[in-house]
Amino acid sequence: MRYGYFGMALIPIGYFFVKNIWQFFLVQTFFAFAAAIGTSGWYHIFSRNIPKGREGSKWNGLKGYVGIADGISATLGGLLTITLGFKMTFLVASFLSLIATLILFKINSK
Repeated sequence: MRYGYFGMALIPIGYFFVKNIWQFFLVQTFFAFAAAIGTSGWYHIFSRNIPKGREGSKWNGLKGYVGIADGISATLGGLLTITLGFKMTFLVASFLSLIATLILFKINSK
């Protein structure tokens, strides 16, 4: 799981260097593999820790929070892109993702 998230954190750096459509497809393919590795483990851990009889409300809550976070991050990413441009947005996104991944590595090492 940690390695999948680490791979996903590197994706924005890949976008920074994309010059043609085939490079973009290659970066997207890497993202798909990293996401498959990272999210499947996370869903397993989440599902295993849901109290019996509360599955629906916990999954709905999770999806609601993820949707809100997606909306906020899309808005902030758009504002950052308007202000600093695409390349800087990719670097900031990768930096923040790497910080989150390092926190995940620290949590899992305990």
